[in-house]
Amino acid sequence: MRLLGETLRYDTRNDRNATIIIFDDMKAASMSKDAANLEGEDGEFYDRHIIGNYIRNVNNGLHQLSIMLDGITR
Repeated sequence: MRLLGETLRYDTRNDRNATIIIFDDMKAASMSKDAANLEGEDGEFYDRHIIGNYIRNVNNGLHQLSIMLDGITR
């Protein structure tokens, strides 16, 4: 995951701001456009497969990778 963070840092080097959600399942990743409306089993499935997020903001120098290997909970 740390190597992924460094890769994302490099890949976003020309971006002023970046927010990237990291999934371990393609189906869950494809559900992200409807994430605000997911409920029940779909919502739990989606949350279980978010394993990290990356944020970059050049205005304040932020370069942060959050790792959640067990997913998130609502």
